[in-house]
Amino acid sequence: MIIKLIQLFETPLTDKQLQDTLQPLRDRHGKLHHSTPWILESLLIPMIEMKVIDVAQVSRTWLEELIAQWRSILDSDDSLYFKIEGDGAFTDELAILVAHINTTDQAHVISELWKIFNSLARTIRKPFSAQISWSSYINAYNVNLWLYALSCRISFFVHCDESQQLKGLLEQSESLIERLSDSDRENFTNQDLLKYFRREPDQIKCNNILNTVDTAINPCQ
Repeated sequence: MIIKLIQLFETPLTDKQLQDTLQPLRDRHGKLHHSTPWILESLLIPMIEMKVIDVAQVSRTWLEELIAQWRSILDSDDSLYFKIEGDGAFTDELAILVAHINTTDQAHVISELWKIFNSLARTIRKPFSAQISWSSYINAYNVNLWLYALSCRISFFVHCDESQQLKGLLEQSESLIERLSDSDRENFTNQDLLKYFRREPDQIKCNNILNTVDTAINPCQ
């Protein structure tokens, strides 16, 4: 079915056409990252191999998806939902995609992460923020944990001028993490997110998707 779908595309897709193609694949919560991720490996990588889309387009889509979820969390009182098998795997996929895009596109990713960080940092740094609205404070804290975990994984693949921007982001993000005590972090943070945050970031280098994307982009190597 996937092959037949890809064959329907006669020319490379625009970002908008890619988004339209993915829209019916969202789950009942409107997410592309299902409880068991499959869209990248089963659909998009074959499309990359057939030159219907490129990896930069997918990285932009994945980034937009994650940022939309973060903004929704920051703008609401709902508790953050995170599962390693779904949200964690999707985040790893984004880090791997960033490894395969050019430095200009990497700079864009890091710039967008900075924007989210600056937004959540205003909430956390606001005087008496935790007392004014604990739910807003802890949501900002948890999004920061998630952002930090992603940034750590991306840092293994960025080795250029952008690495300085990323280093600064990691330092600022870590300074906010230290504002919450270990006991409060255990009691008020999503446990799957904590496990993901505490994983050694270099484990991403063992992710099977890394080699799969490598092969799709460089089939002769």
